Amino acid sequence: MTPHALISSDFHSILKPFLHLAKMAGFLPVAWVPKGQKYSLKRSINSWICSYVLGGILFALSMVGLTEDLNSAPIRMKNPVVKYIIMIDLGEIVVTVLAGILTSPLKLSYFWKMLAGFGRIEQVLPSYYPPEEKNRCLWGVVIFLVLASSVIFFDFVVWGLSVSDLGVFFKRFLTVYVSYFLIFVQQIPFCFFVRLIRLKIEDLNGAFRAGLERAQNMENQWISVMKKVKQQKVVLTYERLNDFMRLVEEIEEVIEAINGFYGVHTLFILFSCLLHLVVTPYYLLIEVINDGYLPFILLQIAWIILHLIRLMVIVEICQRCIDEYQVTTNLVLKLLTSPILPDIKEQVEILAVQVSNKKIKFSSFGMLKISRSLLTSFGGALTTFLVILFQYGGIHGNIY
Repeated sequence: MTPHALISSDFHSILKPFLHLAKMAGFLPVAWVPKGQKYSLKRSINSWICSYVLGGILFALSMVGLTEDLNSAPIRMKNPVVKYIIMIDLGEIVVTVLAGILTSPLKLSYFWKMLAGFGRIEQVLPSYYPPEEKNRCLWGVVIFLVLASSVIFFDFVVWGLSVSDLGVFFKRFLTVYVSYFLIFVQQIPFCFFVRLIRLKIEDLNGAFRAGLERAQNMENQWISVMKKVKQQKVVLTYERLNDFMRLVEEIEEVIEAINGFYGVHTLFILFSCLLHLVVTPYYLLIEVINDGYLPFILLQIAWIILHLIRLMVIVEICQRCIDEYQVTTNLVLKLLTSPILPDIKEQVEILAVQVSNKKIKFSSFGMLKISRSLLTSFGGALTTFLVILFQYGGIHGNIY
């Protein structure tokens, strides 16, 4: 695999905001330069060094601050019974960000493979990205980050009001809050690329629907030439049937590359969601049972909602992509029962076997399959761990 990727200018215009976001956060040490009508993306040594320096500083300062709060004049770890739970809760944030920063440069071969796969898909199905689609993606990211920033700021205010020396509070927890923001940034590129592959599958399904409609209308020559019509909707044609068979292979390879590049990210992010959805309800119930501080109770509710949104965004984006591919399978099977020419019936049968056997999946190292079934597993785990926490930490005392 070559240590670079070449993408079209249209594709680059879609990727650019997300490339900048991931690069500034330290999760994508690449640089891009125009090359004719395309853009060349390469590994950037300077960005690599800067991302490692950023990760090292955040990790070192955060762990020093948390250790200091654990051992002397605690601010957030005043409750001696659950202070180690709080330490794990906050420390996991820093570790998740550090793991993402450290592994991204080592996984860039998957990133090039992913972009190359998108390029080959565009050769078969030329992309059309309407302005409203671009705006929808950008507004989704902005709303997600504003929501995360608001809850982080609320947390900062609630805890900041409890201390007499804001300087000490800044010293101990400022980098933790920065890491907390980055952990939300970390999952955005993964969600974006999964959404992008779903749009490609939708384009493929649009082509199959057009062909199916012609076949059902007894237009036996529904397979002849592939052409783009108004707004670049695609009409299925005869010469392109083999291209669509190859397209199914490309989609699978792109998804494997996404899983490979973001495997560590998704593993730690999902573990982060699980941990926080165990610990935060525990904090909330402790405060409610002991008539705790109302703003802190509201803060825990806000955190629970935000972590649920984090989890649901990842799960639903992957599930919708899987569902769209199931639509592909159904459309191909419908073609088998349509009045198509005998000489192409065999090709459709091969395509039907191909799409039926290739079940796409999003996972982290093959250990966690990201779909709605994950929510069931998380639900059982949350109940179990909450019971363990109550047995270990009890229900007396306040966290705040």
